[in-house]
Amino acid sequence: MAMGFPAIDDDLFSREAVLDARAVDDRLRELAPVVWLNREDIAMLGRWEHVSAGLRDWESFSNTSRPWHDPNSVRPEILLTDDPPEHTRVRTIVGSALSPRTLKVMEAHFQKIAVTRDLGTVVEVSEGVKPGDQVVLNPPVNLAEGGKVDVRPETPVPTS
Repeated sequence: MAMGFPAIDDDLFSREAVLDARAVDDRLRELAPVVWLNREDIAMLGRWEHVSAGLRDWESFSNTSRPWHDPNSVRPEILLTDDPPEHTRVRTIVGSALSPRTLKVMEAHFQKIAVTRDLGTVVEVSEGVKPGDQVVLNPPVNLAEGGKVDVRPETPVPTS
């Protein structure tokens, strides 16, 4: 035991462990609330209530102590491994981009329209579309109500 915790020598980042991650995680959670990882020389919290408390106390559980942390690496850090203030800055940006309101814009909703003229590459619509609506051009046959679509910048309509 290290520091009073059960210790393991397993390589949690081996191919086998990664492929069977659920079983590895389950075993560690059942072993104890805190398990010492001898290979990494760190303690691991595996149960939700402990991880949750640890995430709220980032000063005691700083990510800078993790063995794979290298602030000079060309490999970018990820949100999960950043401490404030960088974590907060990135989370604010990502959070607004992935907010329910932003994601709602990407949902497709079917609406009856009245086509006045079909000019081949341009279709004139007299009813069913209001200013600000976005239209899916050439939708796939499997697009369903509420399905996600890519929202792209508006293409200017050619004037005749």
